[in-house]
Amino acid sequence: MDDICCATAICRQFADLLIVPQLDEVVKKCHWRDMCNICSDLFSPIITSRGFCFTFNMFNRSELFTNDIYIADDSYAQQEQISEWDVDDGYMKVNTSETSNLSISHKLISNYSGEDCLDPLTEEMDIKMLIHQPAKFPRAGISESNLLTLPFNKTIDIIIKPENIISSSSELKILSPRRERCYYSKERNLGFFKIYTRQNCLTEYLANHTLFRLGCVPYYMPHYLHRDLESLSKCDCLPSCSSIKYNVKTSETALSSGWINESHSTIFIYFEDMEFITIERKELFSSTDFWANCGGLLGLFIGFSFLSFVEVIYFITLRSICNVKKHGKHYWSG
Repeated sequence: MDDICCATAICRQFADLLIVPQLDEVVKKCHWRDMCNICSDLFSPIITSRGFCFTFNMFNRSELFTNDIYIADDSYAQQEQISEWDVDDGYMKVNTSETSNLSISHKLISNYSGEDCLDPLTEEMDIKMLIHQPAKFPRAGISESNLLTLPFNKTIDIIIKPENIISSSSELKILSPRRERCYYSKERNLGFFKIYTRQNCLTEYLANHTLFRLGCVPYYMPHYLHRDLESLSKCDCLPSCSSIKYNVKTSETALSSGWINESHSTIFIYFEDMEFITIERKELFSSTDFWANCGGLLGLFIGFSFLSFVEVIYFITLRSICNVKKHGKHYWSG
C-alpha cells in the first residue's frame, strides 16, 4: 500500500477576470470526511491556463513557490497547508488510515447567461475539472488526459485510480541524477518552485523562454520580475524519481426530480480502491552483483573459486618461502 494524494481544480472560463464569481456563487455545498464543510475552507482560488479556478488539496504558495516570483492571483497565498504529505515519502505512517470522499454541489450562476458558460467545441454548458498531483502547478495543456468536461443537471461520480506509482529505493539516492536519469523532489533547485516535478520544470522553462523571446508571459504563469533570463532558458527537465499518474473514470446519472428546474450538478470524487501497488526503481546491477557474477562465471567455466585463489597464493608465496628456508636456496627445486 502506498500513500496517495491528489488535487482537484474546478475551472470556469471567463473572458474578463474582473467579473470572476465568488466560490459560494459557484459551489453550493461541500462534503468532506463525512461532514458538511464551509466550501471556502476547502477550496482556494487560482489562475490557470483554463481560466479562473478553485483548487482543493493542493500545496499552498509558501510550500510550492519560491519568494522570487510574481503570481497574478494573491488570494492563492491564503490557502492553508495540507497534511504532512511528501512527494517522495508520502504521508507519515500514522496518517495512512485516513480515507474519505469529496462531494460537491455545483450550480450555474443565476446572473450569467447560458452563452457565458458554453463550451466552444460542444456548445453546451459544462464544468472543467483537472485531476493532478498536489505538488504540480496545474496546466491542462500538459495533463489533458486528466482534464474532465462535466455536464450540468447530472449526478457525476469521479473514480480515481492511481497508476504508475513509481518510487525509488534508498540505494539509488547516492547515484548522480545523470546516472539515475531522474530528480528527487528536493534534488534540483528550480527558480519558481520549491518542489521539483517534470511538469513544474517544463512550466518554468516555458515561462522563461517565452519572456526571453517575446518579452511577455501568459497571465496565469508565474514569472520573475527582474532577472537575467538568457541563462535561465534551458530545459534539462528529467523525469521525477517519484511520480504518480492517475486513471480517472466518470459515470453520470440523472438528477433527482427536486433539481429538474435548476442548472445544477452533484459531483462525488473518490478513490477506486483503498490499497495501491507501487513500482520501486532499483539498480539493475550494483558493484556487489558484478563481482558475484564474475565469481560465478569463473567457477562455471574454469572451476575457479575463492579456495582455488587461496591455494594459488599459497603455492606461490608461503610454500616457496618455507621450502627455501628448509632446504636452502640452491638445493630446493620446488
